[in-house]
Amino acid sequence: MNRLNIELESQEEYSFQVAQGTKCKSDRKTSLEKDSSSKTNNELCSSSAGTIQTNEAYNDAIIKNRSAASHRKNSSLRSNNDVSSSSAGAFQTIEAANDIIIKNRSTVNPWSIAKGLIVILLALELWARKMDNPNLALSTRLLSINFWSTLAPFGSIAVRLAPIPTIMRIRKSGVGALPLLPYSAMANLAFVDLMYGVTTSNPKIIITFGIGTVIALYHCVQYLRHCPEDAQHLPGTPKIHKLVSLGIVLFTLSSIIVLENESASLIVGITSVVLTCAMYISPLCLIVKVIKEKSAKDIPLPFAVVGLINTFSWVIYGFFVKDDLVLWLPCAIGVLSTSAQIFLNALWGEGERKVVNTVMAV
Repeated sequence: MNRLNIELESQEEYSFQVAQGTKCKSDRKTSLEKDSSSKTNNELCSSSAGTIQTNEAYNDAIIKNRSAASHRKNSSLRSNNDVSSSSAGAFQTIEAANDIIIKNRSTVNPWSIAKGLIVILLALELWARKMDNPNLALSTRLLSINFWSTLAPFGSIAVRLAPIPTIMRIRKSGVGALPLLPYSAMANLAFVDLMYGVTTSNPKIIITFGIGTVIALYHCVQYLRHCPEDAQHLPGTPKIHKLVSLGIVLFTLSSIIVLENESASLIVGITSVVLTCAMYISPLCLIVKVIKEKSAKDIPLPFAVVGLINTFSWVIYGFFVKDDLVLWLPCAIGVLSTSAQIFLNALWGEGERKVVNTVMAV
């Protein structure tokens, strides 16, 4: 019995030891698993920490880039403000310069320029007289029929070139309220004078008014190209002007073809006198308006001066050289008309200068 008990106790002790060994192995395995898990967790934590550090570095880089971009933007804005301020300063400088120019222009008086020219011419006159060389004296030239006869064609061409600035403005912005009558009348008169030169076999008249006809036709063509067909302020319509001009041309050519040279010269000459007188008498309505308003703002002084020189030169040429009533009679009316315009401009020309200065200021 005792032996059996001892064996049982031995078996129980062995079983207990085996169980303890299994438990130890299990504990070791669990411990090893825990260690491995903790290592994995540590590795994960370290990896997460590295990722977080990378993200933080990336965010720091983004913030730095944004701050640098903001700094560049502020610098650009400051540069633009500096440029704007400098541009504004330059613009103010230009405006100030323009104001000075306008003030200087407003103080320029055409009559002051005329007085200065007169003083210079008188000085030249005195110098020529003192040098005993009358051929260089101004009085000798101005009293010379040959001088005025030579000047007549140039004066006529200058008068027909005067509207070119207006024609350039018409080409850019249209005819507006400008009439066609001055240009159509100029073209008709130049053509009739050209035909008169043909009938009288006068090369000076043919060359002068041949050039004048071409210039006047250019004015008319440019005007009609930029004029509406239904315009009524020309006065009349473009069609009426074309028909009247065609009638004058056909009447003049038929007179030359049908009649003898002497009779044709007379008819064409009378037509020229009528048209020229009408052209020089037409500003009388303007002169009446100037007298009523006491303002010569509607009288262009340069054009009146050129017109006076032109008409006076043709009076000298027609009366003293050719003794031709057709040449000097209508031009004598032109001398009176242009002289009246210049006188009124000298009397009430302040209105014109105010208008000119206002336009320059704008």
